[in-house]
Amino acid sequence: MKKTLLSAAIFFSLGCIVSACGPDEEDRPDPGKLEVAVFGDIQIDKNGGSRTVPVLTHSDWEASSTAEWLTLTYGDNVLVLSAGINSSGQDRSTEVTVSLRDHGKSSSFTVVQPLRPEVILLIEPDRLEAGFQGGDYTLQIGNPKGIEWTWEITDQPDWITEKDSDTGSLTLTLSPNESDTRTAEIVFSDTDGNVGTVVPVVQTGMEGYDQDDPTTYGYTLMMEMQADASLVGQDWNAVDAYMKEHMLEYTEHPSREAHYHHSDGEHIEVVWDADLGQYVYNFMVHVEEDICGDGATLADRQRNEMKSRVHSSNKIAYKDVNGNYDEWQIIEWKMKIPAGFMPSTSFTHIHQLKGQEGSNIGSPVITLTLRRNSGNSRLQVIHTGRSTETTLGTFLDNIPLSELEDQWVQVQQEAHFHRNGYYRIKITRLSDGAVLADHEETDIDMWRVGGAVNIRNKFGIYRSFGKTLTDPSDRPTNGIKDENLWLGDFKYYEKNSNPDPQPVDD
Repeated sequence: MKKTLLSAAIFFSLGCIVSACGPDEEDRPDPGKLEVAVFGDIQIDKNGGSRTVPVLTHSDWEASSTAEWLTLTYGDNVLVLSAGINSSGQDRSTEVTVSLRDHGKSSSFTVVQPLRPEVILLIEPDRLEAGFQGGDYTLQIGNPKGIEWTWEITDQPDWITEKDSDTGSLTLTLSPNESDTRTAEIVFSDTDGNVGTVVPVVQTGMEGYDQDDPTTYGYTLMMEMQADASLVGQDWNAVDAYMKEHMLEYTEHPSREAHYHHSDGEHIEVVWDADLGQYVYNFMVHVEEDICGDGATLADRQRNEMKSRVHSSNKIAYKDVNGNYDEWQIIEWKMKIPAGFMPSTSFTHIHQLKGQEGSNIGSPVITLTLRRNSGNSRLQVIHTGRSTETTLGTFLDNIPLSELEDQWVQVQQEAHFHRNGYYRIKITRLSDGAVLADHEETDIDMWRVGGAVNIRNKFGIYRSFGKTLTDPSDRPTNGIKDENLWLGDFKYYEKNSNPDPQPVDD
């Protein structure tokens, strides 16, 4: 790089001619001067970095090295030496020479960089992407060399905190992001500070997002179904055939088999609803003149439900409507409960997320149930994990039934199907926009063991008689009566979709 030559000597000579003074040789710049401020070898860190070397001269100069791993950059009277991580397998060094272009003078020094030991850590996922709602995210850590490792987050952001860690995993909690998209990096190293893996973290913000539209925060609409005008006046077979076109089915109800009580009765119909401006399903159960049983002549409960389909030999046939491992799913539907609805004192379930395969599928993962005790009628949300230790039980128990009666409500349910999963439910009354519930649970057990593949969803009325009926004329004594439940406008969304669902037993 060309260095500025001091021209003071020229002006000094002209001044001497005018004033007849003699030149002072000691004040003239020495064009052959070269000083490189280096004392011994220069060392660059094994993880890479830069070192700056001052170069003092009044002449043009240049620097050279034969090493490809070292980059030389010129600045004002400085030489900058840069190198990346030394993963060459050995310590390395090179000689750097600084030379004056016109005077043949040079100065050399040695640059060394020690070997950085190889750090192999296999992190899954290799990029952490989170929605604005935040939550818990687990990184699985493969460690084939069995090194002792540590981690840190660049710039120490306060929106990421450690929840749990062991030798094979790290679980982080991301707080909700109410501003713009934000980023960070998780740096995994050995205990000597040798960097092994860097995992980027990207959390989207709420800018431009409609929280009630899942497609604005990473979800894809997989299926939607409304009741159709062609089903008005049709029997349950037509309803079932129509639902199957949408990967759902109407196969658990009193009309399906002759051994059900009241199998010749009407238990579902499609009707026009003026408030919604669309056709909806009306589910009906009976205990008064005729009684609807559940698969047995003398039963203790009754069921009238629709559900998502499964296929035992083709696991991917209905993957778009079922929850598969590590998927995120949002199900939306509209619901109306009639005034005076009388829940059973035992249980009256109106929605379930329930394991299909595996060894512990007796209890639903999530249940929406209507409950009545001492005149207190309310909607509950219940969670059942794979074990007592992972079961939350009733975690939402404060929605009065009077707030829902004779009112259409929009239900939005979000779930991450994982042993360290996520669940959120939001219920909004459509007549006035009142939010009746908006509750979330993080790090919740949302899977089953024993080779589970699908978490299917069910809707309708499934309730207890409070006892087992003793003869065909027997009736419940827990106060239940003939009831209706109106449902419609189903939408299914997914993200992180599992393209090939197979049995998972984690």
